[in-house]
Amino acid sequence: MLWQAFSLRADRLASLKGWYTVARGETPGPCARPPVNTNLETVGRVAVVELLGESLDATTADDVRGHLSYLATDHPNLVVDLHRVHFLDSAGCGALVHAHRRCQEAGGDLRLCRATEPVRTVLGLARLARVLHLHATREEAVAGFGATS
Repeated sequence: MLWQAFSLRADRLASLKGWYTVARGETPGPCARPPVNTNLETVGRVAVVELLGESLDATTADDVRGHLSYLATDHPNLVVDLHRVHFLDSAGCGALVHAHRRCQEAGGDLRLCRATEPVRTVLGLARLARVLHLHATREEAVAGFGATS
């Protein structure tokens, strides 16, 4: 009886998250997760990408990695505005490092700006603040490329 209650509760939680469960005999399907929303602005030869989500973590890192890598093909000089991001984990750091590498391969660079205190702390602990060129404002980050507003 307890197992049935747990099983029903687990099935209910799984369906609420948009997942499919093999236990119920259904075919596994994609995990429903919110897409990563961004704003894109071009300043001279620099693309400024504002991440609109509150976290850059394991659930969003793949989407961010893909989005920034795609942008790097057309805009090798990228500025990522992190002022709305309040949580960053190792997967998020990996996505930023991957995008940085793609920008460099395309002949450009990636810079970060307006990071919140928790994000600055993680970047500092991971020793990525210098590698990823962390700037206090958008204008400083864009000016680092020599672009004019």
